[in-house]
Amino acid sequence: MQYYIPKSLLDLPDRIIKEINTGENLETHHMEKIWHVIDKLYLESLYRKDHEHGELIRLHSKVCERLYQSRAWGKIRKALVKLNIIEVGDSYQPSIHSKGYQLNEIYLNDSFAVIELPESYFNKKLITKDNWNNTYKRCYSNLYKRITIDYKSAIKHIIQKLTFSNEEIEKKVWSIYERLVLCSSPNLNDIAYCIDNEIVGDGMVALENLFLSYRLEHPNKYSCPVKKPERYTYHKFKFDLLSILKIANKQLFFSVDDNSGRVYHNISNIRRELKKFLMIDNSNLVGLDIRNSQPLLFGLLLVKKWRKRKTTSYEAMPDLKEYLQRCCDGNFYDHLMELNDIPVEQRADYKIQFFTDIFFSKNPKKVKGKLKQFADVYPNVYQEIRKYKEPDYKLLARDLQKFEADVIINGIIKSLFKQNKEIPIVNVHDAIYTAPDFAPIVENEIYNYFMNEFGVTPTLNRE
Repeated sequence: MQYYIPKSLLDLPDRIIKEINTGENLETHHMEKIWHVIDKLYLESLYRKDHEHGELIRLHSKVCERLYQSRAWGKIRKALVKLNIIEVGDSYQPSIHSKGYQLNEIYLNDSFAVIELPESYFNKKLITKDNWNNTYKRCYSNLYKRITIDYKSAIKHIIQKLTFSNEEIEKKVWSIYERLVLCSSPNLNDIAYCIDNEIVGDGMVALENLFLSYRLEHPNKYSCPVKKPERYTYHKFKFDLLSILKIANKQLFFSVDDNSGRVYHNISNIRRELKKFLMIDNSNLVGLDIRNSQPLLFGLLLVKKWRKRKTTSYEAMPDLKEYLQRCCDGNFYDHLMELNDIPVEQRADYKIQFFTDIFFSKNPKKVKGKLKQFADVYPNVYQEIRKYKEPDYKLLARDLQKFEADVIINGIIKSLFKQNKEIPIVNVHDAIYTAPDFAPIVENEIYNYFMNEFGVTPTLNRE
């Protein structure tokens, strides 16, 4: 079993012996559990995008007590707080969310080390603790032996994204890469240690901020035609490197969100641009992504509700028919962008803004701007959105994710496994990935499911 921890905590067993007096030897009986807590908090800080903005990591006390044993969890938590390794938030609310934790900032910004421990009762318990249903088991258990990654190309890709303070550091990076990655039997932990600890922490510098440069040179301009570059930070590099190493080392994880029904695993966690290096049965993955999927799924959710009321006609809501047709044709966003004179290259930014303003925000008192335009084009659809968010504006997002999981996992994937139990398949929310030979079968099943269930045919993107 491998645990990823901040490198400055390698001496933790000695610090526990020296500074903690619990009446029970934590470092002897519970050290693996301590490593697991630190590993979880450290990796979650990298995997969660919102954590960079101070979001605490919620650990449910009852779950921790079952996993680590009740008495042990209390002692572990107190010891890590006393050693100033973890911080405990004060935002606990019964029946709303659990107590929040995070590693001390000096450890969050630290390079990582890998602790490798022999098989034990505790790590066997970790492997079997998830209660998967049959569809989940079939979908993901058969990937453990079949999923791989071209880690040589993937690590080369993320190194090329870095900028360095001088040429000597850059030369050293590539010499380490050639020595450790291009050899016949590389030790992936050595790659992680050398690139992360010896080089990147000291050698990487921020990319030039073109936006600020332009504003300084043109102080009278209110807008900037140069898009602000996204910094490839040390935090992002560590996230990518760990994601690559975990798949290469067959450290695959899987969890189900009880609230949304969404599944999270290595493939959903790895950054989109690195998915091209993933392979199933030594073939590159093929992704089938439903175009305009979230607006389409919301429209179909309305259709499903109408069916329960025994109303299937679009006559009472004619704009829903146009709404669904544009989603199925794959030009829903493009149509709204044309109405707003938004260029095609800003499509990704527009989609984010669309969801923020229309689907996932609180109901505004006054409808104006782009929101008013959407309400004018699709008045009945917009009123249904408002009704959905009246009791709780977060309800729409949760129900949409549940409906997505029901359609993709319990509908399409379940049907595919009935046809072929060994089909290599994995979904990343509303996208389905498979091997090239199976792509036509998956594609056909997606079309059949939507036609049989809802009478529509979506447009698919193939990547």
